[in-house]
Amino acid sequence: MTDLLLAAVALIAAQQGHVAVPPSQRGAPASAVPTDTALGDYRQRHALIIGIDEYADPGFPRLFHAAADAKSVAKVLIEDLDFDRDHVRLLLNRDATRDAVHEALQDWACDKTRVGDDDLLVLFFAGHGLTREVDGKSRGMLVPSDGRMSSESEAVWSSLLPMSELEQTSECIPAKHALFVLDCCFGGLAITRGPALVLAGMRNRARQIVTAGNAEQPVLDSGSNGHSVFTAAFLEALRGDADLDGDDAVSFGELYNFVGRRVEAETGGMQTPLQATFPDHRGGSVALFAREARREFKSPEVRLASLQTTLVEQLADLKTLSDLSVARHLMDEMESLWPMLPKTLPAMRSWLSRASELVSRRSLRAEQLKRVRQEAYLKQIVSGVLESGEATEPDWDQVDPVVRWRAESLQEVCDLLGKLEGGCDDVRRRVACAESIEELSLVRARDAWSAAIREIGELHVYGGLTLSPQLGLIPLRRDPQSGLWEFLHVQSGAPPHAAKDTSAWALEGDTGIILVLLPGGSFGMGAAPPSVDRPVGSPNVDPLACLNEAPIREVTLEPFFLSKYEMMRSQCAPRGTTSSVIGAGQGGSDDSSGPTHPANNVSWNDCVSILRRLDLSLPSEAQWEYACRAGTATAFATGDRVETLAGFTNPAWPAMSTSERRFWGCGDSFDAPLIALQSGGSFRPNAFGLHDMLGNAWEWCMDEVALARLVVNLRGIGTVHTVMDRAIRGGNINLVTAQVEPRSASRSSERADFRSLSLGFRAARVLERAR
Repeated sequence: MTDLLLAAVALIAAQQGHVAVPPSQRGAPASAVPTDTALGDYRQRHALIIGIDEYADPGFPRLFHAAADAKSVAKVLIEDLDFDRDHVRLLLNRDATRDAVHEALQDWACDKTRVGDDDLLVLFFAGHGLTREVDGKSRGMLVPSDGRMSSESEAVWSSLLPMSELEQTSECIPAKHALFVLDCCFGGLAITRGPALVLAGMRNRARQIVTAGNAEQPVLDSGSNGHSVFTAAFLEALRGDADLDGDDAVSFGELYNFVGRRVEAETGGMQTPLQATFPDHRGGSVALFAREARREFKSPEVRLASLQTTLVEQLADLKTLSDLSVARHLMDEMESLWPMLPKTLPAMRSWLSRASELVSRRSLRAEQLKRVRQEAYLKQIVSGVLESGEATEPDWDQVDPVVRWRAESLQEVCDLLGKLEGGCDDVRRRVACAESIEELSLVRARDAWSAAIREIGELHVYGGLTLSPQLGLIPLRRDPQSGLWEFLHVQSGAPPHAAKDTSAWALEGDTGIILVLLPGGSFGMGAAPPSVDRPVGSPNVDPLACLNEAPIREVTLEPFFLSKYEMMRSQCAPRGTTSSVIGAGQGGSDDSSGPTHPANNVSWNDCVSILRRLDLSLPSEAQWEYACRAGTATAFATGDRVETLAGFTNPAWPAMSTSERRFWGCGDSFDAPLIALQSGGSFRPNAFGLHDMLGNAWEWCMDEVALARLVVNLRGIGTVHTVMDRAIRGGNINLVTAQVEPRSASRSSERADFRSLSLGFRAARVLERAR
């Protein structure tokens, strides 16, 4: 089966399992954007019309209108639309066997001696349609008159006709234009979702299909005038009622618009005709022309009369409001479809099923909008507000408020469905990532995990930790300097490459997040000024300690993962998706917004959203300070004096001299008074192998910080309010206050929506324990 067919079935994969069809139902769906055709004609017109009421196997319920529908379609094509009787092949009931239909599709319709390159071929099928689940995907089947049921009331699939045969036939038939019409249950399984069509009219190849309902809708076998609801509307369209622009041709767009509106209105939305194209469509549009003798110019008054909506059609228009509400809900729900892991797959697939069904109505809503706009335009021509040919759009300031409301509502629906269609593409990519994550991180890396687990269990620094493979991670190496193990986060990017002539990593724009497995342990958190009991030189004693850093307390942490570098800008969209929270140019100056530079100018809310998509989180303050200290109890992770930071951080004192730049490890390109943020790895790491824990960018932490703020009103009366900010740690590049901010215990806080060019973050992850 071709990839295109798989894509076709994926469009309606929400249809689950075999569905028995009640006697009064048939069923079907589609997608694509219809287009009108330019006037023209065909050298010859052909039709294969199939209608089946009676089935040899009583397991298939008898239908009552399918054969009559087929006869009426053939009659209208011959008597009203100039189809030569000799070129219309009619297969009814017992004549419509599997072999007969197969022969008609593969031989009769594809016979180049009969069907020419400038011809039109119409295929109409009325009868039963079924689905079958194969490897979790729905396969559509047409039921010929000799189709069989097994003793377990399941169809014998070899006796049926795969709907994929229609796609194969569309590629083989020589006709320039082909129209497939399915009035059967689940006929939409024959459809693949194509791109928006380009108006090419009669010049280009067309392979268009319209179905009686969507993939989850059984369609009614009964309707008006002895026909099914769908075929009754289809016959009216063929007889000219769908010709809304008065050019004596019913284009595919007009046909689908008329039939779709009529069926949806008469069934109260229970049955929604859909349309699409087969893969070999080339942008043309089927057109059905009236007899030459019946072609008459239609005045604006006549055309307007044909556009006047009935009450039931206006009520159907109101369904667009429900589409609008559902689309908004789906767009909001899409943000919850993270992370890209197997546990999220059921929710993503459910969302895709609902969203695809709604998006499939986009072309119908577009045609409704076109009709409303045309109605408003013709009303102004008839009333004399506009002269014919004066404009192509109505004067909306003078349009009836109800008509304007209908147009605005439909426009909003169309716009939102367009966004939702893009959302479907994004969620499909998420599904693909979630489906592959176990293979990438656990199966292919099985040997790497075995080696890492064995070595980590033997290392004293990890205290005999029993590690289990971590979904989404791949072991990289044991850092030769820190002695700690490092892992690649698969969904954030590619594996890193070792820098030339060094053991460091050479970061590139596609490098994924590198997580360091930090050992658990206890440490003194916070700082306090010297006292009689704790003189200078004591653990966590710092003359510059602030009140919010006390008291010093003993904290014990379990092992956890922390990113080796500050989060890079290129890592903020999960690999294989386009879902970055950070907008273009958000990084600020050109020299600090490259792909390997810190993802700065992000709020706490941004960080949480970015990391949730990757199944990561911000570190707690305790985790951050533990990682920053890396076993030290001094003011800085490098010692008690600020000078010890030289080479480990990125200072920016005003008017630094050449010797000062050299002392701090900065190149001559660093211009005072503000040095730009530097790429990860530009400075030396701490004892845990972590870079830029002090300086470069401030880093958000998960914790809330309660602050009392004085608010003074216009009368000068102040009120104290408690507000909850979020903690930030590590200081930044602007070291005018260098001796205060980049200390291990230094704390600050900001609102969750605050952004700054010198504020970034790094990722943390919980260690999943072996079970």
